[in-house]
Amino acid sequence: YLHFNSKEELFFSLMLERLADFGESVRSAIANVDSLEGAIRILVEEQFDFFYNNQLFFQLILTEPGKVMMASDEGFREKLMEQQNGHMAIVSRQVESFLPENSRLSARTLVLSIFGAINVHMLDWMLHGSKTNLKKCKQEVTTLFLEGGLHAN
Repeated sequence: YLHFNSKEELFFSLMLERLADFGESVRSAIANVDSLEGAIRILVEEQFDFFYNNQLFFQLILTEPGKVMMASDEGFREKLMEQQNGHMAIVSRQVESFLPENSRLSARTLVLSIFGAINVHMLDWMLHGSKTNLKKCKQEVTTLFLEGGLHAN
């Protein structure tokens, strides 16, 4: 705390660091896949695992949402957005390399949809705790994005 001017600065520094760790783990994992199916599996696996392994961090973010959305005094919100956009661009380019040329879905939409779906499930898990079977949820989200809701058996 002695190295920061305020609690907010410490909070945002931790957020930036943790999100950078997540971005790096996803980028390095997805760099080793050779198919769209593999990329989807990695995206789901990495995000679920990251949330699970950092649940206290995300509980803190849930208790401080106003700070995340309103922080512009020190440019923290802008730094978070820049980091997130850079991360999404890199992952989207990798996923795009696996999409067919005539795909009706953009890589960015696919990546954001996967991350968004997982965010909601992890929020549900954080709020309801052990009532949520994360292993089953991870499998179902993977199935949803690989097979679609209409074709999943």
